[in-house]
Amino acid sequence: MVSDGGVSREADGGVSPAAEAFAEGVRHVYMHMPFCAARCPYCDYPVDLGPASLPEWAGTLGEELRLRADEGERLTAPVRTLHLGGGTPSILGSDLPAGVRALFSATGFALDSVEEWGIESNPEDLSAELLARWRNDGVDRVVVGVQSLRPEVLRFLGRRHSTLSAQEAMRAVEKTGFRSWGIDFVWGLPHEVESDAVGALRRILEFGVPHVSLFELNPEVGTPLGLAVTRREVLLPDDDRRADLYLGLTQALLSAGYSGHDPMSFALPGHGSRHAEAVREGEDYLGLGPGAHSWVRGKRSWNLGGWAEYREAVRVGHPPRAGAEEPNPEERSLERVWAALGSAQGLEIKRLAPEAGSVIERWVRSGWARTDPVRICLTPLGWIRLDSMVLELAPYASFR
Repeated sequence: MVSDGGVSREADGGVSPAAEAFAEGVRHVYMHMPFCAARCPYCDYPVDLGPASLPEWAGTLGEELRLRADEGERLTAPVRTLHLGGGTPSILGSDLPAGVRALFSATGFALDSVEEWGIESNPEDLSAELLARWRNDGVDRVVVGVQSLRPEVLRFLGRRHSTLSAQEAMRAVEKTGFRSWGIDFVWGLPHEVESDAVGALRRILEFGVPHVSLFELNPEVGTPLGLAVTRREVLLPDDDRRADLYLGLTQALLSAGYSGHDPMSFALPGHGSRHAEAVREGEDYLGLGPGAHSWVRGKRSWNLGGWAEYREAVRVGHPPRAGAEEPNPEERSLERVWAALGSAQGLEIKRLAPEAGSVIERWVRSGWARTDPVRICLTPLGWIRLDSMVLELAPYASFR
C-alpha cells in the first residue's frame, strides 16, 4: 500500500475499505493506555497492574478502531490531534510511537500530517534515548507527571520517582526539542504534607515549563486516600482553604506570563494543547481503549473500564462500550455554556438574551468576570464558582 494524504490506497488505486469507511468523520483521537507499575493511592482511573504488552495493546485498539468504523464512527484523514493518556503510556518504552503508527497504518491511515501528537509520561521512564526516539517518530508534545519536587509530597502520593529523577526528566525533555511540553502539578494536599503549594509550583517553573496542568487532590470513593479521608486519618483542606490555594497558584502562573486556557490548564504563548482545545470547542473526537470517552455527532459514549473485559469484548467482535447518551438541546446548551465559561475564549455575548445584562454586570463588579464588546470571560475568582455561575447564566443562552 502507498499513502495518499493519510488515506491508504490499494495497489489498484482504490481507497482501502477501512479508510473509505472513515471518510467525512472525526479528526481527533484519544488513546488510553491502562498499564501502570503501581496504583497511586488517590487514583480511580481505569488502570491495570499486569504486564504491559505493546503488541497486545496496539492490536486490540486497532481492532476497536475497525469496529467503530463499521458502526459509522469515522476518522477523517489526516488526523489532526492524537493524545495518548493513561495509565502510564511511557511504560511501553521507546517503541510506543512506532507501534501506534503501525496500528493506524494497518487500518488505512498514516500519521505524517498530524498537527499535535502528545504522550503522557512518568519521570522514571524517561531517558535521552527514549525521548529522541519519540521525537524522531513524530511525537511533538510530552506531558510529564512531575506532581511535585518535594520528597514528602511524592511519598504521600505514592509516586515512584524522586525529586532528582523529576528534575532530570524535565531537563531531558527540554533538551530534546519537542514543539511543546508540560507537567502535572498536584495541589490540595494536607497542610502537614505541603504547607507552601505556591512555592512548590514556582520551583518547578524554574525549569522553563511551558504548560502546567493543576490537578486538585480529591478523595475519590473507594481509593485508599478516599477511605483515609472518610476515617479522618487524613485531613484535606476545606473549601475556603482550597479557594485560597487555587487563587495563589493561578496568580503565580499569571504573573509568570502564563495564560489560563481552562481553570486547570495554563500555558506560555503558543503552548496550549491543541487536542484539549478541540475537545473544549466541542469538536468530535474518538476515544480508544478501556475507559475512553468519545463525542461523535452529538452523542457521547464511553468504553468498558477494565482492560480484561474491554479486551475480551474486542476479541469477540463487540464494540467495547459501557454506555452512551445523547444530550437533549437543553442539556447540550448547558454543556456549551459550561465549556465556554471554563475556557480562555469565554462566551460570545451574542449567544445571550439582553436580560443577561444585569447578571453580567454583577459578575464584573464582583471581580468574577471581565467583558469586551464580543465576549464575557471568567477570572480565576469566577472559575472557582464555575458550576453555580453556569446554572445562573444558562437560561439566557442560546446555541440554536
